[in-house]
Amino acid sequence: VGATRAHEVRPLQRTYFMTDFAEDTTQLQNATPFVMTLQAVRTTCSNGDFIISKDVRVGTDGPVPTLNSKYDIVKDLPKDVQCGTEFFKKEGDEYNKLPFAMDPSDCCNILTTEKYKEAMEKQNVPKDCPIKAGSYELKNFIVDTEPMSDDIQRGEFRAAFKMTLPSGDCLYGEETDWKVTDK
Repeated sequence: VGATRAHEVRPLQRTYFMTDFAEDTTQLQNATPFVMTLQAVRTTCSNGDFIISKDVRVGTDGPVPTLNSKYDIVKDLPKDVQCGTEFFKKEGDEYNKLPFAMDPSDCCNILTTEKYKEAMEKQNVPKDCPIKAGSYELKNFIVDTEPMSDDIQRGEFRAAFKMTLPSGDCLYGEETDWKVTDK
């Protein structure tokens, strides 16, 4: 990856392209279509006083890998809960942080975006704030890659989502590993 640049990002409202961190963009003029495949998912932290993760796994919808997650929110979440995501690219045997992230911000900001509402319309996930106690499930979720540009970098990537209290204490965290290849 070229020079590191900071990006201010609003949650779920920005798609990144190679041009965002490539030093020479002339090679991107004839971009090749891509396929993005979910490889793995795992819970990284869960505060049982608030959230109990029951099942997190990769499933399938025909030949397409899907994200599946069952969890209970055992009591209403505090209004000041923060959500953020960091992104990494695999280089050799390790994942290196990419120069952009969805910085932690009020989780309710995410729930009110059109992108979130559209993506989660048919899912049993929190859709209103404050986030209420209940049983939730993300079932056979497929990431819509249609709005992404064909110039997206190829390789193996990780997205590390974390929901925290303002103190930084984790309420829930989940990592997903993705592989981006030519079609």
